[in-house]
Amino acid sequence: MSRDSVHAEPDNSANLNNQGTDRNTPSPYRDLYTKLKGHGLKIAHLNVRSLIRKISEIKLMLTESKFDILAITETHLDDETPTEEVTLTGYQVARLHRKDQQGGGCIIYYSECLHVYKRDDLKSDIEAIWIDVTVNSQKLLLGCVYRPPDDYTFYNKFHSLLEHCARNRKNVVILGDLNYDLIAKDYEGRRLLRILGSFDLNNVVKDPTRTTLTTSTLLDLLITSDTSKLITSGTFDPGLSDHCLMYGIIKLHCERTPPKYIFAKNYKQINIETLKHAFRTVPWSVIETFDDLDDITWVWETLNKDIVNDHIPQRRVKIRSDSLPWMNSHIRKTVNKHYRTLKCAKESGSKDLWDEYKKLRNEVTKLLRDAEANYWSQEFQNTESSKDFWKLVATITHKKKLNNIGPIADDQSHMVLDDQTWPHK
Repeated sequence: MSRDSVHAEPDNSANLNNQGTDRNTPSPYRDLYTKLKGHGLKIAHLNVRSLIRKISEIKLMLTESKFDILAITETHLDDETPTEEVTLTGYQVARLHRKDQQGGGCIIYYSECLHVYKRDDLKSDIEAIWIDVTVNSQKLLLGCVYRPPDDYTFYNKFHSLLEHCARNRKNVVILGDLNYDLIAKDYEGRRLLRILGSFDLNNVVKDPTRTTLTTSTLLDLLITSDTSKLITSGTFDPGLSDHCLMYGIIKLHCERTPPKYIFAKNYKQINIETLKHAFRTVPWSVIETFDDLDDITWVWETLNKDIVNDHIPQRRVKIRSDSLPWMNSHIRKTVNKHYRTLKCAKESGSKDLWDEYKKLRNEVTKLLRDAEANYWSQEFQNTESSKDFWKLVATITHKKKLNNIGPIADDQSHMVLDDQTWPHK
């Protein structure tokens, strides 16, 4: 550290998660976080209408909100979409997609900390996946269900499925988009409520879950067999799709990784004049008594370190070790602006604001995709060996062990069979 370096900008890497945010500025995930107070199993559902197109935003949301379980409908995945392409760090996946048809599809992300197994025995003719969750000997049967708007045979099939579930578990939670507007209270909606009532199931979502410039409907439901086990529930619109996120906290205590703390220098509380005086009066001349370069360096670093430790106070900082490494202040500001515009559009009903919101939503998607792509591109450029390269590939694809692959061709069409022949000479 030189004398001039006392004026250098502080290292804010530990606070990367707060870049570009003002505590008075509406932020979607800060607002969502305040709604998720309470200890328990944090669950949510969102209709995304194409998971691949929204995967960057889903990564951000899960990183910020820390849901234990996220159910997603209308994933639009198919047989050709590898699970690795939609797997997220820290989560396991249970997925279902249509055979030989477009659209629809369900997926459940669940934390790697949970004891979960997929209930394949509950397969039916409707789009639904089920998992059993065990927390401290307590069991929960959780399902993700999607009903296409034109499926008029859904009632009978859903009734049979609920009968099967009732025989398996007393504690049942169902998340999904059933495409019946319960606000309208028409015949279809009343019939659905009668089916739920016959199994002592209750929908706890009361607010609209899909709002546009001209409509407001309640299509997405959070259904439970025991409302007393819900600490809280509600809807929240982060602006990821034209559906709101539904969330709930269930009275199941989950073990979580304790937060990490570091001690960072508090540059805001430096007394500059005192620090300057310390650097002017330190006996730098003692360095001249040494001839060995290593000794000189050691003395200089020791004197410098003593001054810094004595005059720059430290503070305890909570860090987010799993923050998305490609996030920056510009992306966060754009995310906040997009969220703020959505809130104003809903309050005012202005078509211009709705158009602006959609434009910003597309911009957020592009910014997140480009930032992630650039980050991984730089990481690959920094690899120095084939081991580092494949380790990075395993990180991206969420695979601990990679399947063997065949030889590849270099830019001169020569087959490369091992590390020693790359690049070809």
